[in-house]
Amino acid sequence: MRIAEARESPHAPRLMATICLDDNEVAMLVERRGSEAWRRQAEAHVDACAPCRALVSEVVRSAADAIAEEAPAPIPMPTRIGRYAVVELIGFGACGVVVAAHDPDLDRKVAIKVLRNDRAHDDGAASARTRLLREAKAMARVSHPNIVAVHDVGTTGEFGVFVAMELVDGVTLRQWLTEEPRSLSEIRRVFIEAGRGLAAAHSAGVVHRDFKPENVLVGRDGRVRVTDFGLAGVNAYPLADGAPIASTRLDPSLSRSGMVLGTPLYMAPEQHRGDNVDPRADQFSFCVALYEALYGERPFGGATYAELRARVCRGALRKPKREQAVPAAVRDALRRGLSLAPEARFESMEKLIAVLSAGRPLAWRSAVAHLADMAAGWLTRKAATQAERQTTPASAVPGASPATPAPEAPTATSRRTSSAPALAGDTSRSSPFAAPSLLVAIVRATRGRAVVAVCTAATLGIALLTGYGASVGSVGPAAPRVGGVCGDVSALQADAPWPMRGRCPSHQGRSALLGPSSGSLKWKLPVPGRTFGSPAIGADGAVYIGANRMHAVTAAGKERWALDVEGGLGSSPAISADGTVYVGSWNNSLYAINQDGTQRWAVATGAAVESSPALGPDGTIYVASDGLYAIGPDGQIRWKLDLYGIVGYSSVAIAVDGTLYVATNDGWLHAATPAGQLKWKFQTTGSTWASSPAIGAGGVVYVGSDGLYAISSDGQLRWHFRLPATVTSSPAIGADGTIYFGCDDARLYAVDPGGVLRWSFATGKQVKSSPAIDAEGTIYFGSYDRNVYALHPDGSLKWSLDTGHVLFSSVAIGRDETLYVGASEGVLLAIGHHSAQ
Repeated sequence: MRIAEARESPHAPRLMATICLDDNEVAMLVERRGSEAWRRQAEAHVDACAPCRALVSEVVRSAADAIAEEAPAPIPMPTRIGRYAVVELIGFGACGVVVAAHDPDLDRKVAIKVLRNDRAHDDGAASARTRLLREAKAMARVSHPNIVAVHDVGTTGEFGVFVAMELVDGVTLRQWLTEEPRSLSEIRRVFIEAGRGLAAAHSAGVVHRDFKPENVLVGRDGRVRVTDFGLAGVNAYPLADGAPIASTRLDPSLSRSGMVLGTPLYMAPEQHRGDNVDPRADQFSFCVALYEALYGERPFGGATYAELRARVCRGALRKPKREQAVPAAVRDALRRGLSLAPEARFESMEKLIAVLSAGRPLAWRSAVAHLADMAAGWLTRKAATQAERQTTPASAVPGASPATPAPEAPTATSRRTSSAPALAGDTSRSSPFAAPSLLVAIVRATRGRAVVAVCTAATLGIALLTGYGASVGSVGPAAPRVGGVCGDVSALQADAPWPMRGRCPSHQGRSALLGPSSGSLKWKLPVPGRTFGSPAIGADGAVYIGANRMHAVTAAGKERWALDVEGGLGSSPAISADGTVYVGSWNNSLYAINQDGTQRWAVATGAAVESSPALGPDGTIYVASDGLYAIGPDGQIRWKLDLYGIVGYSSVAIAVDGTLYVATNDGWLHAATPAGQLKWKFQTTGSTWASSPAIGAGGVVYVGSDGLYAISSDGQLRWHFRLPATVTSSPAIGADGTIYFGCDDARLYAVDPGGVLRWSFATGKQVKSSPAIDAEGTIYFGSYDRNVYALHPDGSLKWSLDTGHVLFSSVAIGRDETLYVGASEGVLLAIGHHSAQ
């Protein structure tokens, strides 16, 4: 415990513009203490900082209420506590006092916590003493260099329970941050040490509940110590008999006496709501403090305390102003630690600290894990092929191996375990690595070569040995990671419609809106028939989806109108700027529907229209069926390009230069000019019946088939990331160039612009749903296992929701942090923070 002195820091005026006031500084400002120059600086900061304004307002209101009820008496200063001689008062809270004292037996100074004797007969005092004693005994069992050491626990007649602990010569973390500019490495070191202290306390069954920069001490010896466990607000609720130490309820309001300040600004949502808390609440508070240290502001804004609390409780994380200064791995860790739902955060402080300590995930681990998965898939396909050959005449065996059936519930652990014997050279089983020396030769050949920059040794081994993973064909320079078509997500308009490319949202699958930080079913609406298309969202927030009829639905789940269409609707709708809805049908027609639900016109094509219409900048509607059509807003066909094949659910993508890309069912990707002339076509070695092209930086086109293809704007193959199953999902491209796509092998993949695996995520069944990415980089998608998943950019699970419906449709991101998705059985689902009533 540090001896607190109400003194001004010479650095405070210089840094106050970015660092918020600590507890003592708020008290000084309210009481009008300190120099006039310091007060001017403090007032200027509060004027510009909404959380500090809210805090000061609440403090003034609470203090005024207390004064109106009765003038608070001075805190009685004891002279002795047990054998300890009191030296001076360090500080006090709503029900506790901290003093510096001398231990005559060991001749050393200690800090002592006791309950305030002027509150000894208040309601809840007995339960507060019991709680403090239990927590103190638990803390005494924790011996860790990053926790203030507890020397003694005892009782006295006057004060009841007291705790004697280490007296630290140092400053608070808040003061350490303001003393001088701190580097990223310094901030990480200090917070990692503090996090280790929290982790040690959690292991002993103790939850801090009030982690903030004022409760972390940075000693003159450089060691970081966490202090003040459980003191503030310990008498807020009666103690339940037998309640575990790690489950505590906190009063979400500010303390009316003693001014225990700052806690609401760092509280987890469950603390604001007064719910039971566990160690993940400390993780949230830790991430708020780390975010503040890195960016100079807290992650949740608000002009009043009520507004701040509301934003915290709905997970409305604001975008940091200095994003580029913080590594992506640290940003991702902060986002996860600040998740609204405790279960979406890290499982423990140790896991969070491991990520912060590592700086970034080790790419080789993902590549090796993927290699094991591919080996397991090779063994499964070979076994299936051999079994079929034993029961089928040789003349009837097709040239291609049978497709691998999707496992019922694949997991990374089960797959890697099953493939380990083959990778270890088990001669009792077949293996793509039958000759172990071949892998050694690849390692030797790869070591030191420039190809490592494009493809790791493990994924190169996959390409050479099994034919899966990133293989290079006519490889040019790696695609740039940023820039190019569509640009950053900041260029998107948050109030723009959510048009669709087939089953994949446009804008490369990215939205300027935020999706929900936790997933609950808000409502569901029956839409009779089969919903093979995906929802689209209009500029007014209305949701459009097709089945037997075309439906327009409000954001509250109320149907505005429904239009009968002969044969039913096969495509996803597209919404123009004037609100016109364009949608394709199985009766070989494209429909234009007015805002009021009346039909404007219908244009006949030569086959079913399952491909979603794409809207050009001049109002031209491009749609694919038995060819590629260009149709004017008046319903007149401008031109048709014969593709010599049928287009299924793959929809048209429009490049910035006007080039049109579309894929036919037989595996061909076509590029056409805006006037309808074929520029080139490229043949994949699989089917492209459902995957729509996505255009990335430098005009590179990505499309799914037997894996993911990257094709340059002149039609040349850059790379092919091979997979053992078909990719029917349309790719989505993150702001950093990462390509996300689902596969029929039940996984969602993340691949970098050079074709190297970043990670994969296993679901229970096929992933045909195309991913959608929100403004913070969260990836949303559905699976045949009936779940909607939300993943962090590092591939870790943020949340999942069992919808009870098979999901072929892709997710659309709407306003109010709501997702919309169509279930194959004919249901429209809205998913957000709040459950259906």
